[in-house]
Amino acid sequence: HSLRRRQRQMCIRDRGSDAFLQLISLESGKAVKRTHKPVEELFTVGVLSILGGSKLYMVISDQTLALINLEEALESESALIEVESYIAGNHGTIADMNFVGPELDKLALATNSPTLRIIPVSMEGGLPIDVELYEGHKDLLNAVDATEDGLWLATASKDSTTILWWYQSNSNKFVPYAKFEGHSSA
Repeated sequence: HSLRRRQRQMCIRDRGSDAFLQLISLESGKAVKRTHKPVEELFTVGVLSILGGSKLYMVISDQTLALINLEEALESESALIEVESYIAGNHGTIADMNFVGPELDKLALATNSPTLRIIPVSMEGGLPIDVELYEGHKDLLNAVDATEDGLWLATASKDSTTILWWYQSNSNKFVPYAKFEGHSSA
């Protein structure tokens, strides 16, 4: 009951040119919560409410769908709205790729984007529609390489940086381990 009341006190505004979403207080007219603004120069195409308004998909210009749990966002004390998951859209031009993860069942993509994209790959014929997005670079990725065990990967970017990523088994995600700056060319 209190969730419905809080939903009536807020409105959703997508910041089309900025690719993030805000919850606006109808009382003050000010943004009270928002999603993280991506490094990529993307924009919001639209918002699709699902499950009776408890969740929504934010459609991003590369056709990636970002799932947002409005119930959790409204109940959270944080001003940052977390994206629950992503469904892969258009990856653009793929410059490099490599199998990663402890089972080598994920595909890391260096694309014409500063964001590292990792998609799960099922060797049993499943569709790779989920995507993990990792930000750390400020310009397009040129290369991605991984250790034989798939637990470490490195990305190189036109921003003259290389990031070494380490797989964390407790979260099943990669985290930046070290950033190397100043290599001489893209």
